[in-house]
Amino acid sequence: MNVVLCADRKYSMPCGVCLTSMFENNKDMELHAYILTNGLDAIDIEKFHDLGQRYSQKVSVIQIGDEYFDGLKASERFSKAIYYRFLTPKILPNESRALYLDCDIIVNGSLRQLETIQLDSFACAVVRDQMSNDKRILKRLEIGTPYFNSGVLLMNLDYWRQNEISTKLVNFIHDNSDSCIFPDQDALNYLLSGEVVYLPLTYNFQELFYLHTDNLKGDKNLWDEIKKTKESPVIIHYTNSVKPWYMECTHPLQNAFEKYRAYSPWEGEMERYYTIGRRYRIMTKYLIRIKNKLRRICS
Repeated sequence: MNVVLCADRKYSMPCGVCLTSMFENNKDMELHAYILTNGLDAIDIEKFHDLGQRYSQKVSVIQIGDEYFDGLKASERFSKAIYYRFLTPKILPNESRALYLDCDIIVNGSLRQLETIQLDSFACAVVRDQMSNDKRILKRLEIGTPYFNSGVLLMNLDYWRQNEISTKLVNFIHDNSDSCIFPDQDALNYLLSGEVVYLPLTYNFQELFYLHTDNLKGDKNLWDEIKKTKESPVIIHYTNSVKPWYMECTHPLQNAFEKYRAYSPWEGEMERYYTIGRRYRIMTKYLIRIKNKLRRICS
């Protein structure tokens, strides 16, 4: 199975922990992980190759130029790395399928069943988003199908190449930057509406599913599935901004991340603080604004 992840330097450790969990729980499968990146340092690249050797699996680190995505919106939360997955059909020209995973994921079980999913004339197999039936999202994108999460995509690469999906995605985001709140995810939902297969929630179990069902904006018909799946989903997706590598994380399965980090070459890496880092960034921006204002007054 081909597995694609996209990581910049900020996400090198989570990417490595994700791969560790996947290799640990799928020792009976032949996996080839492709890490699409721009900016990983030599130490982290060496750790990725070491990880592959530990599990006798293939790991390829592929450098991507950001010029492919010039003009597309990017921010501190959504770096240009979110767009790298669009290049998968080009990077794997002789492959018909690939599984894309976000880095803030733990693979908690076997992926074997995904190999049996028939994609046929569909673009990919996906899992409904935790806000799948939020009328505001559906109205904003003008779609009539359930909104899906882009963190797990079982991609039909032949379909993507034949229908030039990658080019259409880039053009859509460029032309609709104001309406794309979640750039890659919104574009995928708009362009692939009606062209996807929906997988069980266990293959992308998102953080809001752990809320009381009365607070969910997803499909109420999924509540029973949520209750049955929440204790041990195959894929845990830490969708909250306070990720499991932050001390403030309160995710009920945060310990799963710590478990697989302990197995990885990133074992013992220093804990991070989300609140302090965020306050520092906000204060820095505020001080820069004050400095610029004073300059204008004094000039």
